[in-house]
Amino acid sequence: MTTGAGCAPCRSVEQALSDPLMQSALSAVRLVRVDSELFHEDLVALRIPHDRLPGFFLLSPDLTPRDGIDGGEWDDDIPANVAPVLGAFVRGKLTDRRARWRPVPASGVSL
Repeated sequence: MTTGAGCAPCRSVEQALSDPLMQSALSAVRLVRVDSELFHEDLVALRIPHDRLPGFFLLSPDLTPRDGIDGGEWDDDIPANVAPVLGAFVRGKLTDRRARWRPVPASGVSL
């Protein structure tokens, strides 16, 4: 989960994490929260988008994202809205999306 210090939707989702709906939706999932400002360079290097918060990503073994969504996929940041979307997303079953996933293109520079 990419997050930011001044991100009100991020705080709402974080507060919702203890709700039983969210606990069920994210069972057997390891959620790692990353401050997008503090770890900006790392996120850029890993090609993890962080312009829309909160962001959620399924990572490949090399830690690059293979799929992602952000808080625009649901309405109000309450468990009843967030849990069904995140639950389907982490299980690879989120078919109806408001925004198409677009990975960050590689820079083309290799050292």
